[in-house]
Amino acid sequence: MAVPLESWKEFEKHVLHYKGSKIVVVDFWAASCGDCIVLAPFFYTLAEKNKQCDFYEVDVEETTEVANWAKIKKLPTIKFYKYGQCIETIEGGAQGKISAAVAKHKNA
Repeated sequence: MAVPLESWKEFEKHVLHYKGSKIVVVDFWAASCGDCIVLAPFFYTLAEKNKQCDFYEVDVEETTEVANWAKIKKLPTIKFYKYGQCIETIEGGAQGKISAAVAKHKNA
């Protein structure tokens, strides 16, 4: 399951200050973005199948402080974090690229 992060404080807690060994995968999306809506079921399925990672989603229209900090320019954008640092960014809804990145990082 992908957990919504609805504030800067939640983003800090679960992404930037997370000290566990899991990779944190964040989907930056918006309700007005057609590609984001199409990607959502795939992202949720990916989260269910890859418990080695923590999956979150950030609505950039509702949580603008996080979106601005993360420098989101294109939707959807998937970012991978480890120990609070972004280690990979995928812009657009390329499901193959996102799956490959999860596979590459989940056991790292």
